[in-house]
Amino acid sequence: MTLTNAGYNVDYIGTQTSNTHPGLGDEINHEGHSGWRVSAASSGLYENILGWLAQIADPDVVLVHIGTNDTNDDNFSGTINELDALIARIAAARPYAHIIVTTLLKRGANDSDSKYVLIKNEFNPYVAGVVQAHQNAGRRVH
Repeated sequence: MTLTNAGYNVDYIGTQTSNTHPGLGDEINHEGHSGWRVSAASSGLYENILGWLAQIADPDVVLVHIGTNDTNDDNFSGTINELDALIARIAAARPYAHIIVTTLLKRGANDSDSKYVLIKNEFNPYVAGVVQAHQNAGRRVH
């Protein structure tokens, strides 16, 4: 809403057409996948992203907010490496897109929630370094 109020023409694109994600407003196209992980056999973004990208026009911006559901995995410490690989895959498939990567929000009700402790200690501190490494490689990652 803020972007459109500032005069930008914003149009979400993607293979998903259900409006089940908060904040999309009237948009029906998106690539949000509730409950998915960064990389996990059939329900991982890494394994499926190329197929989805092949079905849509080249995006100007790709928003990446993924990893929260990976806190259920015993190997969560490897999730930052999976994010790195996902970003590389998106950047190779869509080299002109700006890829915006975010840290993860608090998952539980308080700072001592075990899932949030994982996010706070094993994921969020490393996102900026992953983004910087992709920038250093000449990719449009922010």
